[in-house]
Amino acid sequence: MKYLFILLMLIPSSLSAQNSICGVAFGTSFSDTQTILEKKFGENLYKDMGINNKLLFEKTSYAGFIWDYISLEFQENNDESYLNGGMLLISSETPKDAEENRDKIKELMERKYDIEEVFNEKNDPINKFYVGGFDPTNPDYCGFVIQILENKSKELKGKYHTILKYGPFDYIDSPESFVQDSICGVSFGTNYNDTKTILEKQF
Repeated sequence: MKYLFILLMLIPSSLSAQNSICGVAFGTSFSDTQTILEKKFGENLYKDMGINNKLLFEKTSYAGFIWDYISLEFQENNDESYLNGGMLLISSETPKDAEENRDKIKELMERKYDIEEVFNEKNDPINKFYVGGFDPTNPDYCGFVIQILENKSKELKGKYHTILKYGPFDYIDSPESFVQDSICGVSFGTNYNDTKTILEKQF
């Protein structure tokens, strides 16, 4: 029994799958995700637009950052929906500020996940990005990317967006998560009140 306990303690620390975003387990339904995050962040901005398969929050404080936007996406299969990806974004006026935000996010993420540094063009610092973790539905793929995008639209030209992007993960073709990260649709580590809200709706 002692050895089983030790094994169970070691498994989570030896795996680095993306099991949640903003405290909600990937694979959670749209309605349950919306319930949890509206309690944390306020109203889903897509609600009044009639968009029913995405969530959007703006000017949101989370994990020590003020994010200009947090958006989450879902896979749908008949009446089922699965949280399968998301993006957290910070806008900056200069490349230097965007790079600082990128590297701070990297420092946060590497506390838990293995991260690799990649240059995609001419070793230009703004084109450096980071990839890390792995897809909870397929360990052959990375779980997230941290990068900078320059906005070249006429209205926002000159803006630089630092992005932490997860997924998309495939819960329809691979419905079983590679890592056991939840029970009854609730991620391990979810607080009592949020767990109660989700389970009372189900049971």
